[in-house]
Amino acid sequence: MFDNFEDVYKYYVVVAQLIERIFCPKKILKTDAYNESVESMEPIASIFSGDVVILELYSDILENAKRRLGDKIRWFLGDIRVLLDEKFDVIVDFSTIDHVSPEDMKVVVSNYKNMLNDSGVLSVIVWTSNKNIGEYVENDCYNQFIVDRSYFEKLLDNNFDIWFAKELIFAPPHEKITELCTLVHYLCLSKKGKLYV
Repeated sequence: MFDNFEDVYKYYVVVAQLIERIFCPKKILKTDAYNESVESMEPIASIFSGDVVILELYSDILENAKRRLGDKIRWFLGDIRVLLDEKFDVIVDFSTIDHVSPEDMKVVVSNYKNMLNDSGVLSVIVWTSNKNIGEYVENDCYNQFIVDRSYFEKLLDNNFDIWFAKELIFAPPHEKITELCTLVHYLCLSKKGKLYV
Protein backbone atom coordinates (compact mmCIF):
# COMPACT_ATOMS: atom_id res chain seq x y z
CA MET A 1 0.00 0.00 0.00
CA PHE A 2 1.12 3.52 -0.79
CA ASP A 3 0.62 5.80 2.20
CA ASN A 4 1.94 8.98 0.63
CA PHE A 5 2.89 10.58 -2.64
CA GLU A 6 6.59 9.86 -2.07
CA ASP A 7 5.85 6.11 -2.25
CA VAL A 8 3.86 6.64 -5.43
CA TYR A 9 6.76 8.61 -6.88
CA LYS A 10 9.14 5.74 -6.07
CA TYR A 11 6.78 3.50 -8.04
CA TYR A 12 7.02 5.93 -10.99
CA VAL A 13 10.81 5.62 -10.87
CA VAL A 14 10.65 1.81 -10.86
CA VAL A 15 8.21 1.84 -13.79
CA ALA A 16 10.56 4.11 -15.77
CA GLN A 17 13.50 1.81 -14.97
CA LEU A 18 11.52 -1.24 -16.13
CA ILE A 19 10.44 0.48 -19.34
CA GLU A 20 14.08 1.38 -20.03
CA ARG A 21 15.29 -2.18 -19.41
CA ILE A 22 12.49 -4.11 -21.14
CA PHE A 23 11.72 -1.90 -24.15
CA CYS A 24 15.02 0.01 -24.61
CA PRO A 25 13.17 2.96 -26.18
CA LYS A 26 15.10 5.22 -28.52
CA LYS A 27 12.59 8.07 -28.32
CA ILE A 28 10.49 8.85 -25.24
CA LEU A 29 7.77 11.42 -24.56
CA LYS A 30 7.16 12.34 -20.91
CA THR A 31 4.02 14.41 -20.48
CA ASP A 32 5.02 16.76 -17.69
CA ALA A 33 8.14 18.14 -16.04
CA TYR A 34 6.93 18.37 -12.45
CA ASN A 35 9.17 15.56 -11.15
CA GLU A 36 12.13 17.02 -13.02
CA SER A 37 11.51 20.47 -11.54
CA VAL A 38 11.49 19.47 -7.84
CA GLU A 39 14.99 19.31 -6.34
CA SER A 40 14.16 16.54 -3.85
CA MET A 41 12.94 14.13 -6.55
CA GLU A 42 14.98 11.97 -8.88
CA PRO A 43 14.26 13.25 -12.38
CA ILE A 44 12.45 10.44 -14.18
CA ALA A 45 13.58 11.71 -17.58
CA SER A 46 17.22 11.04 -16.66
CA ILE A 47 16.48 7.30 -16.29
CA PHE A 48 16.09 6.92 -20.05
CA SER A 49 19.14 6.58 -22.29
CA GLY A 50 17.24 7.47 -25.48
CA ASP A 51 16.11 10.82 -26.83
CA VAL A 52 13.73 12.27 -24.22
CA VAL A 53 11.13 14.90 -25.04
CA ILE A 54 9.18 16.55 -22.21
CA LEU A 55 5.89 18.30 -22.86
CA GLU A 56 4.95 20.70 -20.06
CA LEU A 57 1.99 23.06 -19.80
CA TYR A 58 3.42 25.53 -17.27
CA SER A 59 6.42 27.71 -18.12
CA ASP A 60 7.64 28.07 -14.50
CA ILE A 61 7.80 24.29 -14.04
CA LEU A 62 9.49 23.92 -17.42
CA GLU A 63 12.13 26.53 -16.55
CA ASN A 64 12.90 24.88 -13.19
CA ALA A 65 13.28 21.50 -14.89
CA LYS A 66 15.52 22.99 -17.58
CA ARG A 67 17.79 24.46 -14.90
CA ARG A 68 18.15 21.00 -13.35
CA LEU A 69 18.64 18.91 -16.48
CA GLY A 70 19.77 21.37 -19.14
CA ASP A 71 20.18 20.25 -22.72
CA LYS A 72 20.02 16.50 -22.07
CA ILE A 73 16.29 16.77 -22.74
CA ARG A 74 14.25 18.35 -25.54
CA TRP A 75 11.66 20.64 -23.95
CA PHE A 76 8.29 21.74 -25.31
CA LEU A 77 5.90 24.15 -23.69
CA GLY A 78 2.54 22.76 -24.70
CA ASP A 79 -0.61 20.85 -23.93
CA ILE A 80 -1.28 17.09 -24.08
CA ARG A 81 -4.55 17.90 -25.88
CA VAL A 82 -2.52 19.05 -28.91
CA LEU A 83 -0.94 16.39 -31.10
CA LEU A 84 2.83 16.66 -31.59
CA ASP A 85 4.13 15.99 -35.08
CA GLU A 86 6.53 13.30 -33.89
CA LYS A 87 6.52 9.54 -33.28
CA PHE A 88 7.74 7.91 -30.05
CA ASP A 89 8.66 4.42 -28.89
CA VAL A 90 7.29 5.13 -25.41
CA ILE A 91 4.95 7.74 -23.93
CA VAL A 92 5.02 8.12 -20.15
CA ASP A 93 2.08 9.85 -18.47
CA PHE A 94 2.32 9.62 -14.70
CA SER A 95 -0.99 11.18 -13.64
CA THR A 96 -0.99 14.02 -16.18
CA ILE A 97 -4.06 12.89 -18.11
CA ASP A 98 -6.28 13.20 -15.06
CA HIS A 99 -5.70 16.96 -15.08
CA VAL A 100 -7.88 17.30 -18.19
CA SER A 101 -11.62 16.70 -18.34
CA PRO A 102 -12.88 13.23 -19.27
CA GLU A 103 -14.13 14.65 -22.57
CA ASP A 104 -10.61 15.91 -23.32
CA MET A 105 -9.20 12.51 -22.27
CA LYS A 106 -10.72 11.13 -25.49
CA VAL A 107 -8.53 13.53 -27.47
CA VAL A 108 -5.46 12.84 -25.35
CA VAL A 109 -5.68 9.03 -25.59
CA SER A 110 -6.16 9.33 -29.36
CA ASN A 111 -3.17 11.70 -29.54
CA TYR A 112 -1.05 9.22 -27.61
CA LYS A 113 -2.01 6.42 -29.99
CA ASN A 114 -1.20 8.59 -33.02
CA MET A 115 2.16 9.66 -31.60
CA LEU A 116 3.33 6.09 -30.93
CA ASN A 117 5.38 4.07 -33.38
CA ASP A 118 3.82 0.80 -34.59
CA SER A 119 5.44 -1.12 -31.73
CA GLY A 120 5.08 1.72 -29.22
CA VAL A 121 4.15 1.53 -25.55
CA LEU A 122 2.02 3.90 -23.47
CA SER A 123 2.46 3.88 -19.70
CA VAL A 124 -0.29 5.94 -18.07
CA ILE A 125 -1.25 6.31 -14.41
CA VAL A 126 -4.65 7.83 -13.66
CA TRP A 127 -7.03 8.35 -10.73
CA THR A 128 -10.13 6.19 -11.32
CA SER A 129 -13.25 5.11 -9.48
CA ASN A 130 -15.62 2.14 -9.59
CA LYS A 131 -18.18 3.86 -7.34
CA ASN A 132 -20.83 4.77 -9.94
CA ILE A 133 -19.73 8.39 -10.02
CA GLY A 134 -20.87 8.98 -13.59
CA GLU A 135 -18.06 9.87 -15.97
CA TYR A 136 -16.02 11.75 -13.37
CA VAL A 137 -15.76 13.70 -10.15
CA GLU A 138 -13.73 16.89 -10.07
CA ASN A 139 -11.12 16.73 -7.33
CA ASP A 140 -10.51 20.34 -6.36
CA CYS A 141 -8.09 19.30 -3.64
CA TYR A 142 -5.50 18.18 -6.21
CA ASN A 143 -6.75 19.97 -9.35
CA GLN A 144 -7.52 16.59 -10.92
CA PHE A 145 -10.43 14.60 -12.25
CA ILE A 146 -11.30 11.22 -10.84
CA VAL A 147 -12.54 9.41 -13.91
CA ASP A 148 -14.91 6.46 -13.98
CA ARG A 149 -12.71 3.43 -14.53
CA SER A 150 -15.00 1.78 -17.10
CA TYR A 151 -15.17 5.08 -19.05
CA PHE A 152 -11.37 5.34 -19.17
CA GLU A 153 -10.95 1.69 -20.12
CA LYS A 154 -13.41 2.16 -23.01
CA LEU A 155 -11.14 4.96 -24.26
CA LEU A 156 -8.24 2.51 -24.15
CA ASP A 157 -10.30 -0.19 -25.90
CA ASN A 158 -11.09 2.25 -28.71
CA ASN A 159 -7.39 2.99 -29.29
CA PHE A 160 -5.32 -0.02 -28.23
CA ASP A 161 -5.65 -3.74 -28.96
CA ILE A 162 -3.75 -4.77 -25.86
CA TRP A 163 -3.53 -3.11 -22.47
CA PHE A 164 -2.91 -4.23 -18.90
CA ALA A 165 -4.00 -2.61 -15.64
CA LYS A 166 -2.52 -2.67 -12.15
CA GLU A 167 -4.35 -1.09 -9.24
CA LEU A 168 -2.14 0.86 -6.91
CA ILE A 169 -3.67 0.68 -3.44
CA PHE A 170 -3.26 4.14 -2.05
CA ALA A 171 -4.54 5.99 0.99
CA PRO A 172 -4.13 9.70 0.22
CA PRO A 173 -4.57 12.25 2.99
CA HIS A 174 -7.99 13.43 1.82
CA GLU A 175 -10.98 11.36 3.02
CA LYS A 176 -13.25 12.07 0.05
CA ILE A 177 -10.51 10.86 -2.30
CA THR A 178 -9.83 7.73 -0.26
CA GLU A 179 -13.41 6.53 -0.39
CA LEU A 180 -13.89 7.42 -4.06
CA CYS A 181 -10.85 6.37 -6.01
CA THR A 182 -7.96 4.14 -6.88
CA LEU A 183 -4.77 5.03 -8.68
CA VAL A 184 -4.41 2.67 -11.66
CA HIS A 185 -1.38 2.05 -13.86
CA TYR A 186 -2.12 1.06 -17.46
CA LEU A 187 0.42 -0.32 -19.91
CA CYS A 188 -0.90 -0.11 -23.48
CA LEU A 189 0.55 -1.40 -26.74
CA SER A 190 0.09 0.21 -30.16
CA LYS A 191 -2.38 -1.42 -32.53
CA LYS A 192 0.41 -3.30 -34.29
CA GLY A 193 2.56 -3.68 -31.21
CA LYS A 194 3.63 -6.98 -29.73
CA LEU A 195 4.88 -7.56 -26.23
CA TYR A 196 7.97 -9.71 -25.93
CA VAL A 197 8.86 -10.19 -22.27
